[in-house]
Amino acid sequence: MNVFVRYRSNTISLEPSRDYHLLIVKLPFKVKAPIIIGKGVEPGLNIRETITITIGGKQYFIIPSSSLKGVFRKLSATIAYKMVSKLQPHIGQVIMTHDEDKVKHKIDLEYEDLIEQLYSQNKDVMDRICFSKKNMPCNRLKKEDLETYMELVLSLYCPICSLYGSRHYAGIITFKPVIIPFEERTVDVRYHVAIDRRSRTKEDRALYIDHLLYYVGKVINIEFIVKDLELGSLSSKLLASTLEYISVSGLLVGGGKSIGYGLMEMDRNNVVWSYRRYTSYNEYVSPMTGKGLNTLLDLLRGQST
Repeated sequence: MNVFVRYRSNTISLEPSRDYHLLIVKLPFKVKAPIIIGKGVEPGLNIRETITITIGGKQYFIIPSSSLKGVFRKLSATIAYKMVSKLQPHIGQVIMTHDEDKVKHKIDLEYEDLIEQLYSQNKDVMDRICFSKKNMPCNRLKKEDLETYMELVLSLYCPICSLYGSRHYAGIITFKPVIIPFEERTVDVRYHVAIDRRSRTKEDRALYIDHLLYYVGKVINIEFIVKDLELGSLSSKLLASTLEYISVSGLLVGGGKSIGYGLMEMDRNNVVWSYRRYTSYNEYVSPMTGKGLNTLLDLLRGQST
């Protein structure tokens, strides 16, 4: 993994000749089941309403970018764990320390040798990071705040954190929210009772209402951009594997996934993408474009000609 590229994508460079690489992707999905995208249950009301937004006096439903990022991130983490046996041992160890539920790395003194190995491979980059994040050299940070030091090193090398971000670094992938035009009779109400998983009986005062968005049979586009992605890198290949998995198994978004809500199927033939190099003056040079998921997967895996 080229950690300098990873570090550069999280810092501001004043070099006038610096170029940026930008991957823009649009994934078309056909909605196969009603979607629950709720605001959360209001205290005392127990109503999980759909999220809406008003633009130019018109109302639209919205699937927030945070919801999309969360779904993709969970899938990527699951796939990364299964890739461990095929990776270099030290990178496999980094991934196994990643705790997706807490969005951080497990910090334990048993990983001290691993962290020192990673630090020694790129001392200059790590020292810049320690200064930029904590205004002190890594040796001092290690003594004063060992947990932060270890987290800085592990999350720098982690492909999951590289794509989606961590407590200390911004991710390189950004999702756009999905805006869905409002139509009459597209929202229905469903009443539910929460079940106590231990007793398998209803919980007290656990009646709640869901607003379901009926958009079945229609197409929505999920769009995202990736900044400074190193094609063929582990992070790039992880993104490719995530997209390939979604193309086969579908994507589940929103609430009620365990009872079949939120299923969407990718139209892999109509996936479109562009990969561009921008100069410091925001002009792009030699753009590459493609259509179809297979061409995108080849690009991400470094197999594009």
